[in-house]
Amino acid sequence: MSERTSSAKKNGDLVKKKKVAPLGMRRRRMSASGSSINVRIEEEANPSWMHNNFRLRECIRYTEVKPEKPSSWLNRDPPCQCGGVRSAHQERYLFNPDPSAPWKESTHTQTTNTNAYGEIEFLGYSTKPAKYIRVDHETPPRKILQLLKEQWHLGTPNLLISVTGGAKDFNMTSRLKGVFRKGLTKVALSTNAWIITGGTHTGVMKHVGEAVRDYTLGSGSYGKTSIVNIGIAPWGVVYKREDLISVAGKYPAYYRVEEQKGLEAPLDPNHTHFILVDNGTINRYGTEIKLRGKIEKAISEMRLDRSQSDIMTVPGVCVVLEGGPGTLQTVWSAITNGTPAVIVAGSGRAADMLAWAVQQVPEKDIPFKDRQGKIFIRKRAVINATFEAKLKTVVEKEFGDRNLDTMVGWVKECLRKKDLITVFELDAKGSAKDIDLAILQALLKANKGREQDQLKLALAWNRIDIAKSVIFTEDKKWQQHDLDEAVHIALLNNQVDFVKLFLEQGVSLWEFLTVKRLTRLYNEIRMNTILYELLDKIRREDKRNPYRKFTLEDVGHLMEELTDDTYEPLYLDKKDPTRYVLNEEEELEQAKWAEPTGMGNPSFGSDVAIRASVAELNAAPQPNPVAIRERRFDNPARELFLWSVLLNYHDMAELFWEEGSDAMASALVASQVQKAMAEEEDDLDTSNDLQKQAEEYEEIASGVLTECYKDNEERALMLLVRELPFWGKSTCLRLAISADDKNFVAHSAAQNLLSIIWYGKLEREHTTTIKLISCLVFPPLMFCLLKFREPAEDTETVSDSRKDSIKGDKLNQSLQMVSIQQQDEHGSQKRLISDDESDEGTSDGLADYDEGIDIRAKRKLNAYQKFSFFFSAPVVAFSYNVFAYIVFLILFSYILLINFHSEISIAETVLVFWVSTLVCEEIRQIIQEETHSIFLKLSNWINDYWNILDVISLSLFYTGLGLRFGDSASTLQAARYIWSMDILCFYIRLLHVFYLNRQMGPKLIMIGKMMVDLLFFVGILFVFILGYGVSMQAILYPNESRIVPLIEGVFYKPYFQIYGELFLEELRGEIDCTTNATLIEEGGQRCPDTHWLVIVLLVLYMMLSNVLLLNLLIAMFSYTFEAVQENTDIFWKFQRYALIVEYMRRPPSALPSLSYHICGLYSVPLSAIVAANSGKVILPSELYDH
Repeated sequence: MSERTSSAKKNGDLVKKKKVAPLGMRRRRMSASGSSINVRIEEEANPSWMHNNFRLRECIRYTEVKPEKPSSWLNRDPPCQCGGVRSAHQERYLFNPDPSAPWKESTHTQTTNTNAYGEIEFLGYSTKPAKYIRVDHETPPRKILQLLKEQWHLGTPNLLISVTGGAKDFNMTSRLKGVFRKGLTKVALSTNAWIITGGTHTGVMKHVGEAVRDYTLGSGSYGKTSIVNIGIAPWGVVYKREDLISVAGKYPAYYRVEEQKGLEAPLDPNHTHFILVDNGTINRYGTEIKLRGKIEKAISEMRLDRSQSDIMTVPGVCVVLEGGPGTLQTVWSAITNGTPAVIVAGSGRAADMLAWAVQQVPEKDIPFKDRQGKIFIRKRAVINATFEAKLKTVVEKEFGDRNLDTMVGWVKECLRKKDLITVFELDAKGSAKDIDLAILQALLKANKGREQDQLKLALAWNRIDIAKSVIFTEDKKWQQHDLDEAVHIALLNNQVDFVKLFLEQGVSLWEFLTVKRLTRLYNEIRMNTILYELLDKIRREDKRNPYRKFTLEDVGHLMEELTDDTYEPLYLDKKDPTRYVLNEEEELEQAKWAEPTGMGNPSFGSDVAIRASVAELNAAPQPNPVAIRERRFDNPARELFLWSVLLNYHDMAELFWEEGSDAMASALVASQVQKAMAEEEDDLDTSNDLQKQAEEYEEIASGVLTECYKDNEERALMLLVRELPFWGKSTCLRLAISADDKNFVAHSAAQNLLSIIWYGKLEREHTTTIKLISCLVFPPLMFCLLKFREPAEDTETVSDSRKDSIKGDKLNQSLQMVSIQQQDEHGSQKRLISDDESDEGTSDGLADYDEGIDIRAKRKLNAYQKFSFFFSAPVVAFSYNVFAYIVFLILFSYILLINFHSEISIAETVLVFWVSTLVCEEIRQIIQEETHSIFLKLSNWINDYWNILDVISLSLFYTGLGLRFGDSASTLQAARYIWSMDILCFYIRLLHVFYLNRQMGPKLIMIGKMMVDLLFFVGILFVFILGYGVSMQAILYPNESRIVPLIEGVFYKPYFQIYGELFLEELRGEIDCTTNATLIEEGGQRCPDTHWLVIVLLVLYMMLSNVLLLNLLIAMFSYTFEAVQENTDIFWKFQRYALIVEYMRRPPSALPSLSYHICGLYSVPLSAIVAANSGKVILPSELYDH
């Protein structure tokens, strides 16, 4: 008895259903490729439910069969009219009050709870155990469906394939057999179909089973098939059925497949589920036909899960191989019920006869109207006397004259609905090449004239080939909104090829995507996705209604979290907060939308998208008033791209990336979002997949930048810092930094841009180190040693046509590099950008707001302008700040070493003022963080290790300063100690300037990463130190109550023993010590209790700490070094950005001015290349002429 069976009996056969975690709690994620394949969640069935809800039927009145021959009278075990022998009946059922009455199911049988259910393990086969159950032939079909869906967890199929034909073994040609097996498994897999057969290891059922077996063997997934193959067989003909019987169920029932003996047949091992129909008879075929028909009908009435609009039920098809008169009846029944049939010609008997009849019957054209009133010509079969005579002859020759008229009538009824019959014949003209196409085309023929139903079937099957060849033909014209629902379903199921096809057929994304449609897409995502969990988390924060539907505002808040609020989040429009709020009262589907001007949706390839990125600088997209009024989106491709990225539909996202604009920015946003989602994901495989996708998006963005840089260097640089209206007014460079896309920032284009910014208006080629140092020491030398970027005499200005093409209300504001704005003492703004585009007039200095200086240098720079531009260059600010910091360290060192007295000196006053300016500098950095919320500003700022060091340094300084003003000498001494530790932190902070050096910068990164390794190592080392220290202290100095010696023995001595100070004299007792308790209490050295175990412990400790752990630390450092060394250049280039931005914002003066920081906190971060209000695009060459 199996463990499950015995467990069930112990609990009184009441086995409770296993509790399954909610979908939101299960970490198994849905595949990004959609779900067009059968995916069954293996959950344990409830045996008690099956035992109590299904019945079996058995004979209760033994009625002996009257023997036809006298020799049979001596049979000691005569059979009953039910088919079973006398010994097979229970003794209480042998009594029959009326033995002369003919045996009937209604009077001679009774039903009881089923006693055969569970799982079958086929001995000698590697297949997965198949589920089975014995049921009464009058079982309601709804019970069977409940079993399939709730207990066997099969879900809902997209297609039902009922295979019928010969029950006995028959032969097919090897080629036809191969085509049938391949086509059947292909259609089952591609459409998520269920296959229903007779379930036995004979005839057509055996061929179907072998088809499933061949697929699983060929795919390498033997025993893990995803094809649902249901066998519905008569219980009374199953060979060795007694092995399946157990009141508590068998998990598993071991079953051996043997050759058919007599009327009994073994079950086929390649089926996944068995429904064994019992009507109380034994060795009688056909008892399952009635229930099978009811089950198939009930399945065909199930609603498709993927149908999102009209109710659409599961389509069914009947596939016929070989067969006899019973097969003719089955086909007639299917055709009568409107189920299409596929006849496999060449398989023999009934199939060949039906194929002949379909091909030979005369036809005539009959006109008919479809739903739209269009007239079509359809062919109808004409059964005349001549053909009927031929048909009778063929049927009689094949099956004899018994029930001849009935069989001929069945065939004639089938021919009258010839459009429901499809003949598959190898190499025949007009026949499908493969049987899977024949099956699907048969179903589409059954829905001819109903294109929407055909399209939904093709979507449910995920067969793009069928859609292209049958549905989207040249003679069919689709209206704008005819495909909207189909696009919606294809999006939800991640059917990229269908979406492409719909776009080719003229679907307008602008017409398709509305606020309501996008909200619906977010609400119909599957619950077992990370996006659902993240949105649900945000929704639950709404205490007023935590169980409401998702809104686009929720998506906006999610984007805000995933991107660390680095740019203005989508769907949180503060100017128009109701724009993206769904109004349920609006009937958006019935509105007549107006096509906006210039908002077509061409299909962009990758190269086109790259070229378009460069051309995007010529036009500034403005909010579309039609889109706002009609609740549509200015850039629908962006919305669907973001939706695909959040769902990790990579191929779908790539499609909308090509369809949309801002190719580079879109890829960077996707990289940032997927990296953030990877951190939120608990499942390691899914997290790695998201991280990999993020890296691919970064590679795409780098590829776009490479192509743009090759095409036009100046415009490529503009793309990096161009404000993006469709991405929250951010910039590509800002997005890359936020996403930690090191490879993108290390691109030569980005580095070229940073170099331009670093040198400001100075000519890089002529600014050597010697010249720069000379000018820093004596600034007037700049006029003779340095060259500034000034335009040549023949510099061409921007053409008027280009001026007109690039003007816009927002674009000019989006192209700011640094707002080099200041305020004079009266509060009026002064800046280096002129609002006037005219070249007339000159300026001798910083003008007022209306008379700014144009840094595009349309005219020669005067002396004051050169002086101003020299000190505003980040390289100059960096040099002066480094010099000033060195002076600061010298001043601090002088005070600590020479001039630290109780009286505060002038040098200390200067030092305190200087440190106060450093505090203001830190406050300015926090305020200028490129985020909106104060919390994120602080979070981003504190995540920088250098800022943490600054906090420690400043905290120690002001702590020491506070003690400095104490009255006693002890507080002064404490202040000296604290400042002594503080100056160490300030000296370490000086390492930050080495980031600028290509050789030294990566070494600092290595040190930072090695510090992390060291922290982990210290944790491990602490365990060894503590273990050894406690052991040694307990042996040498038992019962030690003094705290200081205790700490020394447990921590101090074991730590220094690592470095070679072994304390051997103490371990051997060779030190001056005492055993006098009084002297010990007064601080005397206690004598140790020496023991040989102390030396043994020391040897083990030294081996583990000095040999094992220290070598482990060296290995960790080596790995970190090699990892950083491989990407030295990338790390350095990425870190260079932060350094350049920092010194762009810092004051150029050698001694930082407190008033400068207080007044300069309004400075704007790096966001673009030129100031805004000049009225046209400024290229880098116009800013800093190369």
